[in-house]
Parts: sequence; C-alpha cells; structure tokens
Amino acid sequence: MLKNTWKQSLRFFAGLVLFCLTQGSEALFAQELQYAICLQDVVPVRGATADSGEQVTQLLFGDAFKVLKASSDQSWIYIENSYDQYQGWIRRNQAHPISETYYEAYLIQHHPLADGQPGQASWPEDTVAVPLGSTLPFYEEGFIRVNNQKIAYEGKVRWAEKSVPSHQVLTDARRFLSSPYLWGGKSPQGVDCSGFTQMVYKMNGISIPRDSYQQAEKGKEITLADISPVIWFSSARARSRMPGLFT
Repeated sequence: MLKNTWKQSLRFFAGLVLFCLTQGSEALFAQELQYAICLQDVVPVRGATADSGEQVTQLLFGDAFKVLKASSDQSWIYIENSYDQYQGWIRRNQAHPISETYYEAYLIQHHPLADGQPGQASWPEDTVAVPLGSTLPFYEEGFIRVNNQKIAYEGKVRWAEKSVPSHQVLTDARRFLSSPYLWGGKSPQGVDCSGFTQMVYKMNGISIPRDSYQQAEKGKEITLADISPVIWFSSARARSRMPGLFT
C-alpha cells in the first residue's frame, strides 16, 4: 500500500515539474519573440500547426505581426497580422524578430508599397522577390529598414493615397489577370477572391478586412445604377462568398 502511494506521489510530482517546465519555456519564448516581420516573399498562414493545414491567408514581404503563442514544441507560432488583425499559425523559422519600439513605430508610419512585378530586396544573408503590394518598411532612397538593418530594394515604389480615381483601382485589378486561384492567397503568384480585393484596395490606400463576409459587412447597399466597383456573388446562405470588381 505504501509502495503504491509512493509511486503515485512520484508520478504527481514528476507531472507537476514537467508542467512547470513547459509553462516556463512558453513564457520564455513569448518573452524572447513578441514581435516579428516577414522577410520572405510569401509565408503561408495556416489554421493548424502542420504544413498540410488549411492556408487561411498569407504574409507578404514587409508584413509586421504580433506573436501570441507558440506550439508545444516551439516550431510553430500563432500570429496576428498588424495590417488586418488576421490570426493563424506560421513556422517559427519564418519569423524575423523585431523590437517592440520598431513595431510601434511601424504601426504609425506611412509606408510605401512595392509596385513592381516583382521587386527585389537584398541584404548580406539573402535576396528575395517582393510581390506586388508588399509593404516597404521605412523606405528611403532605395533602402528599407528593419530594426537597425538597412535592406536594399530594387523596383517600383508607390505611395498609396486614399484620394485615387476609381479607374486606378480597376487598372490595378487588371494587373492580377491570369493569376492562378489559390485559397488564402494574396499575391499575383496565387490569389483568392477576397485576397484580390483586399490587395487592390490596399494599393490605393484603402484598408478593408481579409475575408469576403467581413468585406461585405463593411459596405453599404446601393442601387444598380450606382454599382461600382465591388460586386458580390452569393448563395442563399447568410455570408457573402465571392467578391469581385465591376468593370
């Protein structure tokens, strides 16, 4: 009887120690990586901690984000994109750490966008393609800045303004012609319907949510005579399913 009680107590304390170590490592992880930025052309954001998990959206080059938590093995992190507050899982090695000071400055700074097909960013460790519509953080005279590091950028630059004529929105929309459909995609290399509309409006200084039903809720009812330029394709279900641009 005493022997069994001793074994049970040992298991309990072993489990308690393991729990504390796990919690401690997660706390340490959160302390070490709270903010990061995407320095790859495209990073899939998934609904689960697996490469086979559904791609719910993407990070593009220059997207800054919060790190909310990590998987138990620390190989995946759950993030929130600063642009549209969309959340999901990415691989830990796809995050480039940034300081809280940099992140806060990033949020209030007006950054230009990549306007090429595509541009190119280069620094000693890497060279990457920069997709159309990507953010160019703290761009100045051919360089962007990440923390205290300067990264060379080659390509067209656009300073997006909200007061653009509607025909410019449609001109940018046509730049996505022939892009393959990709669920969760946001670049000309692969895009879905709501990613397409979000990116086209982003390029023209207008921020709209990521998903189609969210975009529909931001709109207002108009007459057929006033339609321009966003339209919706939907079934009888409550949520709008497919946004597009009317030309």
